[in-house]
Amino acid sequence: LAIFETDRDAETRLSAASLLKTLQTKKFVVLLVFFAQLYDRTDFCTKGLQKINSSADTNILLIEDLKEYLANFDFNKVVEYALKLAEKYQIEKFDVSTSSRARCLPKKINSSVIMTSIGQNNANSVEDLQNLLRRTVGHIHDEINARFDKNQYEIFKLVSACVPSSQSFLEDSLVQEVSSAFGFKIKTAELDVFRGYIRRHQKSTNANLESLFDVFDIIDENVFPGLYQLYQTVITVPQTSCKVERLFSSVKRIKTRFRSKMTTLRLSFLSEQVLHVFKNMKNRRLL
Repeated sequence: LAIFETDRDAETRLSAASLLKTLQTKKFVVLLVFFAQLYDRTDFCTKGLQKINSSADTNILLIEDLKEYLANFDFNKVVEYALKLAEKYQIEKFDVSTSSRARCLPKKINSSVIMTSIGQNNANSVEDLQNLLRRTVGHIHDEINARFDKNQYEIFKLVSACVPSSQSFLEDSLVQEVSSAFGFKIKTAELDVFRGYIRRHQKSTNANLESLFDVFDIIDENVFPGLYQLYQTVITVPQTSCKVERLFSSVKRIKTRFRSKMTTLRLSFLSEQVLHVFKNMKNRRLL
């Protein structure tokens, strides 16, 4: 960035100088230390959730452990370590200085005294850095709670009845409950016959079933219509919102203000082409 500050392009010089000022602040060091620690913890949780043979109970415990970690996060320890790093690298400023422009108040509150400014994230003291971390951790904790609540855990346990590596694989009560949740019913006789069919299939092929797709591949739609419909439904349930978010991003790039008269049909076609490009990209790890 120091080299880019001497670039010929004025915009490059301005961007480099702005980024360099941001990096040389205690606020940036605190956030850097915080997200490094958070990444180590979430990375461990993510790898556990991505294992094929992990059970629903194990996944729930991993998520609850991450919630507890965020709820009991030690802000003082992070700030103290970050300040030592800042002192080591001779970083003295708490945050990037902003313009002190006088605010024009309405006449009705002209004599009032404003103690704080809502929405300001400037850090000018150690207490401000701690409050910044509290807000950041609070947002992350609320987001995890919204995505993983008791209802989501029940779905985990129900769907685990369809996973061959789960201890509750093809358990009668869970299979009936998850099938009724999707609006159809599976006969008990069909389940009993399918269990025997799986045992014979594994014995004859000497291959273990490890995933939902392995089970789905050996289900004959004509012989086991209920189970075929169940697995088809469970497999097609979207696991993340990544595809939807990519669609919104592609729409923003395609339908600009210069293309406001583009028809819905053309927009839909172009969006599908962009998603096809995303599909052919290297798989990304999901958090």
